[in-house]
Amino acid sequence: TSRSGHVLDTDGRYGKWLDTGIIVIRLLIEACLRKYKKVTFVNVKGNHDDILGAALGVFADHIYENQKRLTVMRGESPFQYLKRGNVLLGFCHGHTAKLSALPGKMADDQYKLWGQTTYRHWITGHVHHNSWVQFKEHPGCVVETVGIIPPKDAYAFGAGYGAQRTTQALIFDTAGGLHERHIEYVRGD
Repeated sequence: TSRSGHVLDTDGRYGKWLDTGIIVIRLLIEACLRKYKKVTFVNVKGNHDDILGAALGVFADHIYENQKRLTVMRGESPFQYLKRGNVLLGFCHGHTAKLSALPGKMADDQYKLWGQTTYRHWITGHVHHNSWVQFKEHPGCVVETVGIIPPKDAYAFGAGYGAQRTTQALIFDTAGGLHERHIEYVRGD
């Protein structure tokens, strides 16, 4: 990686990574546009994909520039926020701040929206497994990490990591907070 110098088990050709990322992003956006009147795409760059992560947000913004039902959050900031009714959502990859700091970060960054909402929820990645944590020292905000889709690389295998590969859909009711959770397990090797 450009940040840490870690060697990852990938094809190694940036064009192939970008191509795969664009295919996945388009499939997800198109599926959401078929189902919902308005869609917001939140691009969150991670610690392994500074350039490609930024490229996906820019790509989505340009390719859908005439789609009035879609809002694209390109991912320029590592911390992104979305308010829907009584719900405030925070998104970040999770590599730039400790999970325990996120409720305070949200309250500090978005103090007006914090005061206007009842349900506050962070969605992060980085740790490559699912874990739902509510911090008692920060009442009123949930911090959650979501799983990973790709298979284990040599490092994860050698370190004994064994998180299941999943994709998730969290459905929030604008009046009542988290309403449904759907988890799809990715099968195969």
